[in-house]
Amino acid sequence: MAAGAPRLPEKWVVDCKCVGSGEKTLVYLGRYLYGGVIQEGDILSCEDGQVSFRYRDAKSDKMQVRALT
Repeated sequence: MAAGAPRLPEKWVVDCKCVGSGEKTLVYLGRYLYGGVIQEGDILSCEDGQVSFRYRDAKSDKMQVRALT
């Protein structure tokens, strides 16, 4: 380890809890992740465990819609 480099904790404490459907989390990540693949404006819907979004196809250079579950 380089001199003066910050030390990482030796023990990690993680407390994960379910806080809902995840829709707000998806919007948050789309807004705040730098260089994210999906931007908030490209998320079309998030319903019943399915997320629909639009993206530009690299080969055709046309906008496409994809749904993931």
